[in-house]
Amino acid sequence: MKHYITILLITFLIPLNIYANDTEWFNKYLMIIDVELDDRQTIDLLEEWVGLYEENETLYLYNLSTEEFFCAFENGIRSATIKEVTKTSGVVNVRLIVNENALIYVTFNRKNGQVITCKADHI
Repeated sequence: MKHYITILLITFLIPLNIYANDTEWFNKYLMIIDVELDDRQTIDLLEEWVGLYEENETLYLYNLSTEEFFCAFENGIRSATIKEVTKTSGVVNVRLIVNENALIYVTFNRKNGQVITCKADHI
């Protein structure tokens, strides 16, 4: 009887553990949707996703895999807000509004958290 209870517990707990590990890395973004981040918090967050390069008070963002610049902030970064986190079976998309006039859109591999694409638009 103990053997069956042990097997039942293991069978029940393993799928929950797999699910928790699968979603754990992006839960931190879900928790701060619509929370205004200051300049330091914004830079810390962006450093997780992209490369940053500063020259003459302009902060440039670049794709880490291609090393191509895709966005520039002439007067630096003041604040940001995560506006949306969407997830599908394969990817997680995050929309970040920076300085109230730039949209940073990042697509991650849901399984490993690696950045797939990162784009910026003026809003």
